[in-house]
Amino acid sequence: MGRIFLVIFLAAMLLFQGGFSALAQDGKLKVLVEALGDQSDQVKKYVTLALGLIEDVEVVDEDPNIYVHIITRKLVTNKGNRLGYVMTSASSEIIEMKFQGGRPFVVSDYSGLWLEVGPDLYKLSEQCVAAINGSVFERIREFEKE
Repeated sequence: MGRIFLVIFLAAMLLFQGGFSALAQDGKLKVLVEALGDQSDQVKKYVTLALGLIEDVEVVDEDPNIYVHIITRKLVTNKGNRLGYVMTSASSEIIEMKFQGGRPFVVSDYSGLWLEVGPDLYKLSEQCVAAINGSVFERIREFEKE
């Protein structure tokens, strides 16, 4: 089944005008951050700040190349003792390819699944961005060099 999909995908690639790229025309990775769960506004703020420190990344509100989905939950024992937070993220690379004739074909590739537990929400956000940068973004950068 996987081989059939690969053959179809490679055949479709032959129909493209000029291939495809995950990077925007200005060479930046356009990232849309969606944060859900406990203190999601704070998490989104922290993650956006950390992403802004990466030179080739731009956080956008629309037309992203990559979606970053983050869920955060407070960890509390059944006796009410607060243990910290659990944070998880999944990144989805959006690649739009245009066939001859201009009809777009969009591919979404979930990758960069990450999970961590800790007492500090800011530190967890930094670790999340470091994990995404090291796995998802770096894979895209390497692909673009080829």
